[in-house]
Amino acid sequence: MSGAAHDPEWRGLFTTAEQLSDAPLTELKREAHSLKGASASLGCSGIASGAKALEEAVISEDLPEVHQHVATLRSLSVPTRDSLLAEGYLFS
Repeated sequence: MSGAAHDPEWRGLFTTAEQLSDAPLTELKREAHSLKGASASLGCSGIASGAKALEEAVISEDLPEVHQHVATLRSLSVPTRDSLLAEGYLFS
């Protein structure tokens, strides 16, 4: 399969629902925080705000919200990747 969710830089965050339930929340919080900062520095405000919401859901241990925010980020990953490729920030 192709798409940003299967590229190495996205692999840590985008897991299956089953894996997400078993993932240590501290690791997921760290990944969401890193994604928030990196995406904000590239001007990817949708990803940054989604990562912030994910980080907050992890802190509150609200797993339904965590799943919702991961799904939102997943839906943003391909269009964001395509935009970054078009602008020359990523290479295929």
